[in-house]
Amino acid sequence: MDSMEKQKMASIKELLLELGISKRCFPLVFRSLDISEIELSEDGNLAEPETVKDRILEIWSKYVPVQKAEESEEERYTLEDVRKMSVSEINENYAAIRLSLFGD
Repeated sequence: MDSMEKQKMASIKELLLELGISKRCFPLVFRSLDISEIELSEDGNLAEPETVKDRILEIWSKYVPVQKAEESEEERYTLEDVRKMSVSEINENYAAIRLSLFGD
């Protein structure tokens, strides 16, 4: 793999992280892209990041988490918060706890 291809992959990884795609999915996303078609600008970043983003979302949109416009502090949990909760409280707030602690 040459340095240009490595730079393309690094830039795409940054884009995937911005989209919130799990690192576990990166190999699958890369297999679905033709890296040779992706151009880099003179500064080493993606020349057309929106085009690459659109290509990724075309196939992988169901794996991109939907972010709420504003999350209240009540929906954010720390590990300490969870340790203080009863099992029923954890079950009632499972999705918000998982999002707070694991981001998925």
